[in-house]
Amino acid sequence: MGLITGRLCYGIDYLKPNTRLISPDKKWEVWVKKNLDLDNLTAEFYVSPNGSNEHTKLTQNERHFGAEWSPDSKVLLVYDNYGSGSSDTIIYKKTGEKWLEIYRSIEGFHIIWRLDKWLPGAVQIKSNAGGGSPDKVPQTVIIQTDTIMPNQKLHPTPFGRG
Repeated sequence: MGLITGRLCYGIDYLKPNTRLISPDKKWEVWVKKNLDLDNLTAEFYVSPNGSNEHTKLTQNERHFGAEWSPDSKVLLVYDNYGSGSSDTIIYKKTGEKWLEIYRSIEGFHIIWRLDKWLPGAVQIKSNAGGGSPDKVPQTVIIQTDTIMPNQKLHPTPFGRG
C-alpha cells in the first residue's frame, strides 16, 4: 500500500512472484506463482482469504501480472501484462463464495489498460494506446460492477456497452 497522487493505493503494476497484495479490508490477498520449468514457463495468479492456505487460481499467462483492489475489497482488477507495451485488464467480483470474471478489456497491440477511477457501482479503466492503435480503442471504458446477476452476459461488448 502506498500513497499516489493523494489517494490510497491498493495496487501494483508488477506483482513479484510470492509477494502478497492485501485487500483494503485485510480479508483477501493475491499473489503470483511463477513456474520456471523450461517446458512450462507460466505465471499463475491466485486469490485467497488473508492468512489462509486455501486459494483459487483466477488466471494464468506466460508473462507477469499486476493487480488493483477496489476500496471496498469486492472488486479486483488484474493486469495481464504481456509485454511490447501491451496489457489487458481482467475484472473479478466477489459473488458469494466465488470470484467471478465480469470483464476482459479489448486486446490490442501497444494498448495498456489501467484503473482510471472507482465509481459508485462501477469502475472506469483507461487506455494508453500507442503504435497504430490510438484511434481504434476508446480512451476510457466504464464497467458496471454492482449489477452482476446469475446467467448475466459476463463479457460486455467492446467499449463497455453491453
